[in-house]
Amino acid sequence: MNDFKNKFKTATAQRTFTPRLNRAVRVSSYDLTGDSYESHFVIGKDLITKQEVKISLTPQSTATASGHSRLELAQIADPTSGKVHVAVGGILIFENCRMKSGNHYISDWSNAVQHHPEKIHETISMGYSTVVLQPSRLDPRNANKPMYNTAFVRRAETNKAMAFSCSSTKELFRFIQETLTLNEGEGGKRPEAIIRYVDRTEGEVDVGSVIITAPTEKVEQENQLTANRVCDAAKTMRYLFAERNDDTHSSVTALQLIFEHMAENPTLPIEQFMVEVIPVVRRNFGSEKRKSFFELVDDERSGGTVKRNARSAKGKTVFSRYHIPRTNGEYGYDKVWLPSFSSELCAFDTVMNQGVESRQPKDYRFIRDIFTTDVFPKGFETDYLPTKNYSDNSFMVERYKASTNAAQEKPTNNQRNGANQHSVQQQQVETVSQAPNQQQTQSTHVSQYVAEPALIGDTTNEVSEDELFGELTEMLNRDAA
Repeated sequence: MNDFKNKFKTATAQRTFTPRLNRAVRVSSYDLTGDSYESHFVIGKDLITKQEVKISLTPQSTATASGHSRLELAQIADPTSGKVHVAVGGILIFENCRMKSGNHYISDWSNAVQHHPEKIHETISMGYSTVVLQPSRLDPRNANKPMYNTAFVRRAETNKAMAFSCSSTKELFRFIQETLTLNEGEGGKRPEAIIRYVDRTEGEVDVGSVIITAPTEKVEQENQLTANRVCDAAKTMRYLFAERNDDTHSSVTALQLIFEHMAENPTLPIEQFMVEVIPVVRRNFGSEKRKSFFELVDDERSGGTVKRNARSAKGKTVFSRYHIPRTNGEYGYDKVWLPSFSSELCAFDTVMNQGVESRQPKDYRFIRDIFTTDVFPKGFETDYLPTKNYSDNSFMVERYKASTNAAQEKPTNNQRNGANQHSVQQQQVETVSQAPNQQQTQSTHVSQYVAEPALIGDTTNEVSEDELFGELTEMLNRDAA
């Protein structure tokens, strides 16, 4: 009887889960000596662990659901294969890696990130990231009216986070101003910042946060069209500290309330009340990727069937991975920041030089694709993003799968646990390759259209930082009165 019970327990015991990772690898060499594709492998350095790994592709017995054929390592390694070739020194992301033995892993799919180490317009960034996918409303009275779907990635630069005490309002002001200022060579990002307070004055820790986005303004261009540009530092800070009214954005109100609380409690030590700024890099998806996230669907209503713009199956999958449904009966979703890789491309302009057409790189990068570092990732809501100044792993949220139904992924208390080594290391952001020099003319495949970048603000009418801080302090005192 005991033998039966032991065998039964062994047969039904929960198996140990082996982590499955998406690995970014800088190629050191290819080994194609085997006769079959599955015996070929890449040798390279894992960009997170910094360890040498050997990765092969699992045999593919059936076609993919999308109908796309997989590139085999022999094709990727072949210098004569054109745009699909990834040279030694280039970067590949391998999806769903499982350990075979030692440092040897098998993967389902490979994705080229950087085809050649000298092609500096292809880059990879790593860090806690989230995704925004918002379908534009379809005008039922004018089906031909253009729609502007929103699709972008936010990446938190947690290693650049700074903490401030209530007596450091001027330093906080200066760091917010620096964070929300767009500089040349930054790839046309939309500057953002997470402003978080951590309050320990009443025993229990209370945490709150808000995302602040640098404002933009419309400017006329030579072709009589208009473009958006990020406001200069003075305009940005005046926008953030303007007198509150019914039209004031909730995030601006929240920021002003934090400054007012600091001014009212200047002697509170940082151990009791801390304000933290986490810089955020926001970049748009490329146009082709953005298109894949949305589609027109039939919506059955009492008056008949109407068309509605919505997230596609692919869009739902990505959205549900980076969001969780709100609890306590609240409608909507909360963002989840997951350790991720972002594959980025530089946009190009076509220019004429002495009658010869050529392509010149722009100071603008867009997202080609995004991958979580773990196949079943763990992450945090905005309030609890871990930094050197504050972290609490008890608020970690585990995402078991990328379901098209976000409600199926609602976390429970026992799904919150510590991070594995791969995730913890992702708190340190790394960007491989720098922004392209404006003299660089080398080109590879890039989407033909990208969203127009926000231009850099005009700084010809700058005021001194002390003058601006004094002006805005008076504005805050007026609102608090």
